[in-house]
Amino acid sequence: MSKKQRVAIVIDLDWPFKFVYEYLVGISRFASGTEDWQCRIDPHAGETLARCPKQPPYDAIIGDVSKRLLEQARRHQLPVVNVWKNSPVFAQTPSVVSDEHQVGAMAAEHLIARGLRTFGYLGFRRRRDTRHQRDGFDAALARSGFKSSTLLVSYQAVATYQSWSKFRRQLDDWVPTWKPPIGVFVGHDLTCRYLAEATLTHGLNVPNDVALIAAHNETAFNENITPTLSSIDLGHERIGYRAAELLDGLIKGQRPPEAPLYIPPTKLIVRQSTDVFAVDDPIVSLALRFISEHSHEAIRVDDVAEHVAVSRRSLERKFQDVIGRSIADEITRLRLERIKRRLIESDDSIQILALESGFVDSTKMCRVFRREMGVSPGEYRNSKR
Repeated sequence: MSKKQRVAIVIDLDWPFKFVYEYLVGISRFASGTEDWQCRIDPHAGETLARCPKQPPYDAIIGDVSKRLLEQARRHQLPVVNVWKNSPVFAQTPSVVSDEHQVGAMAAEHLIARGLRTFGYLGFRRRRDTRHQRDGFDAALARSGFKSSTLLVSYQAVATYQSWSKFRRQLDDWVPTWKPPIGVFVGHDLTCRYLAEATLTHGLNVPNDVALIAAHNETAFNENITPTLSSIDLGHERIGYRAAELLDGLIKGQRPPEAPLYIPPTKLIVRQSTDVFAVDDPIVSLALRFISEHSHEAIRVDDVAEHVAVSRRSLERKFQDVIGRSIADEITRLRLERIKRRLIESDDSIQILALESGFVDSTKMCRVFRREMGVSPGEYRNSKR
């Protein structure tokens, strides 16, 4: 019988967020599928190793890797995998984290599809995940000719009365600069909840004046407080599982990857805070909603015109005037966004993805995809994994 590998899981479970527990669930799910691991939760593993100068109590480390923990792990020559996006030793240790650039792009695409033309981003100063989110958000907006207003606040904004007061003043100064209707992406659900409250104190309605979308999908305060918040689920359980797979390979002597592994988000959950199609023309608003709900079907421009009971020529003219693009372009754009998400999150064939995204066949889908994206669907899938 082979010796079990003693694996320290370094996660602070005192944090009241579900993503923390999802990391643990993913790691544990991998461990339960192998007979080689014996896991122990130790949020202070760096100190534990420091107090064991000769015989370490662990054979491998996984979790939130700090500078001290990495130093001690190296001293004992232990393999390490990090899942902390803002670790100070992120570049020095194998890491598996969420693809925040893709998270930002997904948020932007969702808000654009709602007919919004003014945008904002709220995140934290000096944070790697914020920088990647913002880059993805701004890049997706730029592709459609838009820009965003940005507010960066302290990550410790609610730690003390003084920092909380400053944070509220920052929100109170920022909100009046908006030109509603506006779509705002917030890097974390709890911060988004604070912003939702601030918008209400300024007399703005969510979602009619302000459409809000967040990240992490903390369901407790996204689903049970009005307005309910749309959010992007980052798939932390999957990240934990993939990190455990990587650590198991390192234990067995495999070479570490040359770059961090970025795991794409799993899905976007639409709730009240973005349940709006923000255009002044009610006919165009109705058309946008129909396209959003049916773009995965084989709908045509005539189907949209029939649904809103307006002639095709009249609707196309209204659409171009209000949205700045054609009905056909909007249908294609949403289909491509769906395909891009499905290419990342699934292993389904190109043929299946084409049919479930509203294309008549995979040949036409591939032709359109390459024309718009510059690469084939397969090349896009490989570049994101």
